[in-house]
Amino acid sequence: MITLSITERAAVRAAIQSHPDWKAYRQANGIDASALGTAGCIRAAAALNIDIPTVIAHLTGKTATMTDTAPALTLDLTADSTAPTADSLPPLTFEAATITQLDNVAAAIGHGRLFSSILDSAITYRDEYLKERDRKAATATLAISAGQTAAGFIPPSWSKQFLTMVSLGKIVALTGPSGNGKTTSAKALLEQTDWQVIEADCTADTTAADLIGRKTITADSGQTAVTYEDGPVARAFASDRKTAILLNEWDSIDPRAAMAFQSAFEPAQNGSRRITLPETGRQIESRANVIFVLTMNTLGNGASRQFQGRNALDGANRDRVEIIQTAYEHDAERLIAHGYQKDTADYLADWAKEIRAKIDGQNLRCFVSLRRLITAADLIDRAGLSRSRATKLAFFDRLEASELAAIS
Repeated sequence: MITLSITERAAVRAAIQSHPDWKAYRQANGIDASALGTAGCIRAAAALNIDIPTVIAHLTGKTATMTDTAPALTLDLTADSTAPTADSLPPLTFEAATITQLDNVAAAIGHGRLFSSILDSAITYRDEYLKERDRKAATATLAISAGQTAAGFIPPSWSKQFLTMVSLGKIVALTGPSGNGKTTSAKALLEQTDWQVIEADCTADTTAADLIGRKTITADSGQTAVTYEDGPVARAFASDRKTAILLNEWDSIDPRAAMAFQSAFEPAQNGSRRITLPETGRQIESRANVIFVLTMNTLGNGASRQFQGRNALDGANRDRVEIIQTAYEHDAERLIAHGYQKDTADYLADWAKEIRAKIDGQNLRCFVSLRRLITAADLIDRAGLSRSRATKLAFFDRLEASELAAIS
């Protein structure tokens, strides 16, 4: 049984953490520096082929060997750090042997990995600066035309088809898997082509009156009055600006409620549309150009393998819309545009592609959305977890045992 004093354990810990394979060992075993107590040091030293007696003997002779001239530690601050360009960020260069030597001395007097910690902090700040710089540069070049664009927006492959249908006054239904950017992309594309967007979510309990407008009863000083409250559709019809009504989860709405939109879904006449107010029977006409954009997870034919509780829309209602099928795409680019490191983004994009293929091959109900990838990227880049640990927490821990077995 090996026993280590505090000073000896500090020296062994310094040798472990300066070993070139320490990072891989740490990630593979899901540990960090706090796990390097005596037992942890012994296990890690054995795994990394570090001879503990030699490290301890080296420590005892350290004061004599430190009289030699050490390799230079350099930090080039000649670049203009107030306004660095793409290539002028000050480099951090040093001799690894020097840092290890200084760390061992610091550890021997109880200060731990003092010099490595300082350099780690400097490198972290530098990497954060580079990530933020790259995020801003990426966002600035992602817009497909002039106008406001959401941060992190990547124009999807269906952008041209969507904008063409919108320019023709068509009712567009975007269908595709959860979390693949249908709503975000539609809003960005509409807003940068000068459409005002009014958004509403649909559920099985949503009525036509919820979306168009309804009667309400108000009470004041004991007196009641019936008034009419506009819904998002009536507000859009009353606007003087060209307006897109974005209705999310349209395949969740009761088909009878969807039938109230039959006339409004007809081809527009001179850019205007008509709709009947459900509780009054009064017909209103839009003051300016109005279009509807619908998002759905299915094709409107009822529930699918992954999306339950979805309704089969009436054929006449479905025939009035132009369906654009979408898929997961640009995962890596979208993660990079959201500020995550390129190697993290590339890894998660490849991982998602592999898992999605297994899901489809096994006809499973689970799916890997961009939301799952963002959570995994947060755990890797911001929480410092290993990739395997991050994907486990973000995705695999959500699966049933049968799903996990089918994917594994």
